[in-house]
Amino acid sequence: MKLIIFRIILSFNICNCFISTSFGQRLVVDSLFLANTGTHELWDKTQIALYSFISTPKQSVYLPGKTIEVEEGDSVHIYSRSISNDGFHTIHLHGLDVDTENDGEPLTSFPIAPYNSYTYKFLAKNAGTYIYHCHVGDVMHVQMGMYGLVIVKAKGGKKTAWTDGPAYDKSFSWLSSEVDKFWHENTPNAMMNDFRIPVYSPNYFMINGKSQQQLNDTGTAIIAETNQKIYLRIANIGFYKHQFIFPSRLNPEVIDSDGRPLPKSYIADTLNVLPGERYGVMVSSSSSLFEKVKVNFIDMNNQVSKGIEEIPINVVNNVSIDKKSKYQSSIQIAPNPAQETIRISLNIPSKPPYMLRIKDLFGRTISEIYCQGVGIKEIDVASLPRAIYIIETNINGIIYSEKLILD
Repeated sequence: MKLIIFRIILSFNICNCFISTSFGQRLVVDSLFLANTGTHELWDKTQIALYSFISTPKQSVYLPGKTIEVEEGDSVHIYSRSISNDGFHTIHLHGLDVDTENDGEPLTSFPIAPYNSYTYKFLAKNAGTYIYHCHVGDVMHVQMGMYGLVIVKAKGGKKTAWTDGPAYDKSFSWLSSEVDKFWHENTPNAMMNDFRIPVYSPNYFMINGKSQQQLNDTGTAIIAETNQKIYLRIANIGFYKHQFIFPSRLNPEVIDSDGRPLPKSYIADTLNVLPGERYGVMVSSSSSLFEKVKVNFIDMNNQVSKGIEEIPINVVNNVSIDKKSKYQSSIQIAPNPAQETIRISLNIPSKPPYMLRIKDLFGRTISEIYCQGVGIKEIDVASLPRAIYIIETNINGIIYSEKLILD
């Protein structure tokens, strides 16, 4: 038995497993390791203590926890092992159709003791966006970072919101939350759900565990082409109401809620997402735009906004190849995506001295490089955060630009 368990753990550390049954149903096997030792760096370099759900027992913790992705109709097994050195944990599959044993509520199922394991099982009946989180001392453990997303895609992995649902070109997940730094510095023993909860006064507000300039990240900020359909999976795991305000030119259409298609979709520039709620929103623009989605974090006791974050969205014209080679792609970047060094060349007939600017998706200039003459310019980008940038220059009154991805 010990040998069999060791082999299962080893396979989970490598990758997810997909096994087809004789009935055509997939058995999807994944793993989560429950950790309570680690730190997370906030946008201003502040370090906070963090709990998390991670992929392997030797991995550093991160926020939010690992995303579980399956397809509609899959039979899902999530092997979970606590590597926490103190206290009990569970996995509550919020919004999914599970039986009592697999619900993760410690009083009706059971908690997982340190260095013990359990395999949660459920059938992914409905495509949609779901949340999982620890349900032992859940107020504290959620605040400490024990949460993540479960995404149930359409059958066959098709790019539709659900099986035979609306189609999309790209999808993004926005899991919003807050951080009260005091809670992370003064964590009470939450093992038996009987501790005194401190006053909650968050001072950091996050989407996908990021704030401020971190929202330029490639997994959060959106770059799309005109008329592309973008499917946004929006979920709130915080304790405040999160109000998403969209630019009207994105034509935001709310199409599903809490893992179910709405009887009738509706257009809404403002979407209020309460704790635990999830929505699917389809956006698209017929013209280029460079704007932001504003997120208000609202204290529901007094309806006062305590924080604001902005997610950049850049929609560029989907021009023909001829026009793109003449204008947008007059700047050539290689490699792109890049990691450490990029090589930039300009394909224009006359090239006087010029200034290359590296800008983030908020329009802020990160760096300026003075250039002269012909030839290829090499630029070291290793120190820049992994995100999306715009390389831009103005020559004889004409602006040339190109997107740069650092991964």
